[in-house]
Amino acid sequence: MQTMGLIHTLEQCLNRMQTVGLIHTLEQCLNRMQTEGLIHTLEQCLNRMQTVGLIHTLEQCLNRMQTVGLVHTLEQCLNRMQTVGLIHTLEQCLNRMQTVGLIHTLEQCLNRMQTVGLIHTLEQCLNRMQTVGLIHTLEQCLNRMQTVGLIHTLEQCLNRMQTVGLIHTLEQCLNRMQTVGLIHTLEQCLNRMQTMGLIHTLEQCLNRMQTVGLIHTLEQCLNRMQTVGLIHTLEQCLNRMQTVGLVHTLEQCLNSMQTVGLIHTLEQCLNRMQTVGLVHTLEQCLNSMQTVGLIHTLEQCLNRMQTVGLIHTLEQCLNRMQTVGLIHTLEQCLNRMQTVGLIHTLEQCLNRMQTVGLIHTLEQCLNRMQTVGLVHTLEQCLNSMQTVGLIHTLEQCLNRMQTVGLVHTLEQCLNRVQTVGLIHTLEQCLNRMQTVGLIHTLEQCLNRMQTVGLVHTLEQCLNSMQTVGLIHTLEQCLNRMQTVGLIHTLEQCLNRMQTVGLIHTLEQCLNRVQTVGLIHTLEQCLNRMQTVGLIHTLEQCLNRMQTTGLIHTLEQCLNRMQTVGLIHTLEQCLNRMQTVGLIHTLEQCLNSMQTVGLIHTLEQCLNRILLTPFQSILCVFYRSSNN
Repeated sequence: MQTMGLIHTLEQCLNRMQTVGLIHTLEQCLNRMQTEGLIHTLEQCLNRMQTVGLIHTLEQCLNRMQTVGLVHTLEQCLNRMQTVGLIHTLEQCLNRMQTVGLIHTLEQCLNRMQTVGLIHTLEQCLNRMQTVGLIHTLEQCLNRMQTVGLIHTLEQCLNRMQTVGLIHTLEQCLNRMQTVGLIHTLEQCLNRMQTMGLIHTLEQCLNRMQTVGLIHTLEQCLNRMQTVGLIHTLEQCLNRMQTVGLVHTLEQCLNSMQTVGLIHTLEQCLNRMQTVGLVHTLEQCLNSMQTVGLIHTLEQCLNRMQTVGLIHTLEQCLNRMQTVGLIHTLEQCLNRMQTVGLIHTLEQCLNRMQTVGLIHTLEQCLNRMQTVGLVHTLEQCLNSMQTVGLIHTLEQCLNRMQTVGLVHTLEQCLNRVQTVGLIHTLEQCLNRMQTVGLIHTLEQCLNRMQTVGLVHTLEQCLNSMQTVGLIHTLEQCLNRMQTVGLIHTLEQCLNRMQTVGLIHTLEQCLNRVQTVGLIHTLEQCLNRMQTVGLIHTLEQCLNRMQTTGLIHTLEQCLNRMQTVGLIHTLEQCLNRMQTVGLIHTLEQCLNSMQTVGLIHTLEQCLNRILLTPFQSILCVFYRSSNN
């Protein structure tokens, strides 16, 4: 008909066939051409129309069929082609249009269908293809477009849909796929994209969505997935990513999010998860990560956060958790870590922090906890550790600090707690340990320090306390122990020091207090014991030393005082006892010694003096006795 000049275009042809009542619909047209053996496939049809120059593009084809009223919508078109057996699947359709050169890319296809007004949104497109049974799932759709070479990657797909204005945000995309029933959960979505090889890792997924401008921050991503109801909790999120094999460990997850620039610090991460309501407390966060098997111990957790560069020190970690309101006190922190089974004992806690290089010394630990405001005093610290059941006694505490190598000597311990300003005086220290119920008596205190090997002798103990400036004089020492109710009398003091094996004889005692410079003369010693109310008379003094088994005879007493250089002559002795008001006359002295059973007769007295190196003053006593 073209040859004879009867028609020039397909439009003229179709118009005329309709005018003379030969056809009314495209279906009739196609049916008749098949009936008469003119065409057998759409491919033949399209090939022929191109051959004779009737159409050159799909756009022309669709425009013409719409112009003559043969089709009005893509749905009608697809329905008719299926009705007459020309196509059965979208794959066939796309293959044929490519075969005859009508389309080359999905972009062309979508552009053309929009140009001729057949579709306006991706939703319409997906709805129609589902309506006519060409596709049933997004997987089918994406598989087919890959099969015919229209798309190769998710990036291409997302780019193209954006290019033709079908989607603008991830939210739109997810909303539409949910609207038309193609996906119901993020898990389905991720599974399908993996099934057809579009993504393999979370990093790829996040990179692509960022590349095409669908998301810019993790917050946007999480917000959108929540908006469309895909996730509600961090646990769901982590479970799904693990289910579809996108992440296997927290380290992978954090690495991926850092790689694509979604997060840079733990603070950002926690802030964002809180912003979108995925977690509210550290406990929730740790519970969720444990639930999905991402972490099992605090050590794993800290190691991973360090590995991906989110934290470098415990201080950073504690600061950040406080910044985002996850913890406020050490007690909260320890409680939560125990709640989720990350730690059970202080030893575990300290061991782990050392293992991952977060702390090296107790001083560092205490400094950091003070820096971030978790503890302000040793009392708070000890209270908190007791509250959560990490320690029960000072012995436990000291044992554990030694076990993990934080302290080795009492001096180290006292130095460190002073360095960080937790205690300033022995009195403060003893008061606090009593306040939190760690010690009740000096005996307990000395027993424990010996048990854990911090002190072995009174000399070591006194030396250490002097070294760190806690005590300067015996008076201070006795005053403080009395102030906090640890001792009430010298007898108690001597008894206790003997009980725990710190001293065995008066000589040892006097030697030690002289060695560390607490006393220099007997006068000083007697003065101080009187000053703090420990003794008032020589009788009391002798009674107590006998009671505690330190001396048994005056001879022993005099010998010992000479041995340690406190007195050199009996005259010195008598002078000193008079000076400090213990005796006023020799008669008082003899009376007192008789009272406490040290001498019974003058003969005993003379015998004892003769047995001692004081023969030079025998005449003094002889005259006294005559008088």
